[in-house]
Amino acid sequence: MQATTHTFKSFQSVIHPEQFPPFPMVTTQQHFEECWDTNRAWVLANMCHTAYHSQQTIFWLMERFGAQETRFYERNGAQAFLAVWRDHAILTFRGTQAFEKKKIPSRMVNRIDPFLERILKVHLPDEYTSFLSNDVVADLMFGLAPLGRAEVHQGFLREFIKIWETLILPDLQVLADAKSIPVSATGHSLGGAMATLAGMHKKIHEVVTFGEPRVGRGISKEFKSKQHLRFVNGNDPIPKLPPRWWPFSYAHHGCKQKIIVPDGSDVVYDHSILYYAQNLA
Repeated sequence: MQATTHTFKSFQSVIHPEQFPPFPMVTTQQHFEECWDTNRAWVLANMCHTAYHSQQTIFWLMERFGAQETRFYERNGAQAFLAVWRDHAILTFRGTQAFEKKKIPSRMVNRIDPFLERILKVHLPDEYTSFLSNDVVADLMFGLAPLGRAEVHQGFLREFIKIWETLILPDLQVLADAKSIPVSATGHSLGGAMATLAGMHKKIHEVVTFGEPRVGRGISKEFKSKQHLRFVNGNDPIPKLPPRWWPFSYAHHGCKQKIIVPDGSDVVYDHSILYYAQNLA
C-alpha cells in the first residue's frame, strides 16, 4: 500500500486503482467511524477503491477500522467482500481490473471505436477504448437477459451470479439479517452494476454506486431495496453506456447524484474511483 507519484487525475488511476492506497489519512477506527457518520458517500467510494486491492490488504484495512467480520468472495474473476460492524454492514463489489481482461480482437475494436465515439463524442486513446470495451461493450454481444419483470445486461448478470447465491447470500443471512444489521451495497463501474443487481435480488438498506453503467430496463419493477443513489463524477463515460437508444434501449435506475468536478471535467479521467473519492472528500 505504498503511495505513487501519480495524481488521482491520471490514466493510471483509471485502469490501475490497485496501485494507489485507499482511505488516505484515515488510520484509526475512531476516524473511520467519524467519516461514516459525516460523509458516508466518501467512505463507500473508498470501500470501492479498497475492493481493487488484494485480499490481504482488504482484511488488514477492515480489521484496522473495527469490522467484527470480514468475508472475501472470488470466483472466476468476479470479486466482492463483506465487512460487518456492530450496527452496519458494507457489501462491496469490485469493478473491472485491466490486467485480468483478455485482449479484444482488433476487428472488434475497429467496430467499437466508432460506436464509442458516437456515444461519447470524443476520440479516446486505444488503451482506454480496449478497457471500456472489456468493461461494458464487449458483453453487449450477449444482449439482455430476463430477470423477473425486468431485463438486465447478460454479461453483468453472469458476473453477479458467480458469487451471489452460494457465497454472499448465506453470509448476509447469518451475519446481517439474523442480527437486524442494515446493509449498504456498493460498487464502482461493473461493481456498481453488480450492486444494483444485489438490490434487485434482496431487500437491503441501500445501494450506492459510483460510475455505474446502465444495467438494463424495467429495473424498478424488480428493485427490492429501500434506496439507490447513483453517483456520477463529471463527464465519466461509463454511465453513458450501454446506449439508451434503440435497439439497446438501456435505462438508468436510482437517484442520480451529480458530482461537479472543481478543476474541470474530463471524459478520460473522470471514471477513476480515486477521483470520485477525492471530489467527495
